[in-house]
Parts: sequence; C-alpha cells; structure tokens
Amino acid sequence: SAQLMGEQYRNRGAAGYLWQDERYRVLAAIYASETDARNVRQQISQQHEVDSYLFRVFLHPVEVSLHGMRGQIEIIQAGFTHAADMIASLQEICVLSDRSELTREEQLQRLTALNDQLQLVKLRLYQRFPEPRNACVTGLMMLFDDYAAFVAAASTEESQVLFGAGLKYQTLRSLDLLRQ
Repeated sequence: SAQLMGEQYRNRGAAGYLWQDERYRVLAAIYASETDARNVRQQISQQHEVDSYLFRVFLHPVEVSLHGMRGQIEIIQAGFTHAADMIASLQEICVLSDRSELTREEQLQRLTALNDQLQLVKLRLYQRFPEPRNACVTGLMMLFDDYAAFVAAASTEESQVLFGAGLKYQTLRSLDLLRQ
C-alpha cells in the first residue's frame, strides 16, 4: 500500500519516499522549517485535495570516538559536515525549484558544484583511511557515491515534474542514509 501511494506521489512531482520506523510512511518532501512545510501542506490540500500531515524527522546526536592521526580526524569531521550541508543545500534547491526561482540549468549547476565538493571529500576519506575502513567512513563514502549517481542521472530527466520528484526523493534518501 505504501509503495503504491509512493508511486502516485512521484507521478505528481512529490518524493514518494518510503520511510520506515515503527511503521511505513510515505513522505512527499522535506523542508527545513515547519512554516515552509505547513505552507506546502495547505497548498497541496487546496490545489490537489490531498490530505496530508506533518511528520517531524529527528536525527539524534551521534557521538563518534575516533583514534587516529589528526588528518584522519579532520577529514571525517569534514565528511559529516559536508553531508549535513548537502542535505541543507538539497532542501534549499527543492524550495527554490518549487517556487520556480531556479531554472533547470541553475539547479543542475548547484547540484554539480555540490557533487564536486563531496567527491573531493570522498577522495580525502579514501586516501586517509586504508582498508579495512570503519563503518562511519564507509557510510559517508556510500552516501557521497549515491549522491553522485543521482547527479549523473539528473541531467537526463526531461520532465520538470519528475525532476522535482527525484530531487525531493534524493533529499529524503540522503537524510535516511545519513541517519543509518
């Protein structure tokens, strides 16, 4: 049921992301502020007669204790900082895109510039942490690879509705991968 609803959301330009905690949830989008989320919820209700609710996603603080050379510690800290910045940037691009304040070309430029930064951090992680790598390093590298695959595929999407849905989906997916 959740997968079917997710597909219907994606066809309308929403993420349709399946989030699993104590139950399955279908998330349409993620917003940095509750005000933005409420405004979109009201707009969806008025324009599309779709009932929705707000679901707060909390990422509990994580304390990571690492022992290693200073360069290793610094790059893993930078990795987590860049991961959080990536999600914030994706949220901003989603909001600006929904408001038609960015052209497709501007969206792709921002996505590509962000990917370039993330791939540099990934390269540094690869250089500073030889195999076997710990789970945090491996997870960050996988998150950055997942984003790179999204950016590579994004330029081939022709429909703005599907592009917007993919952008929202990737934002939620990135947040979920970071949570994991």
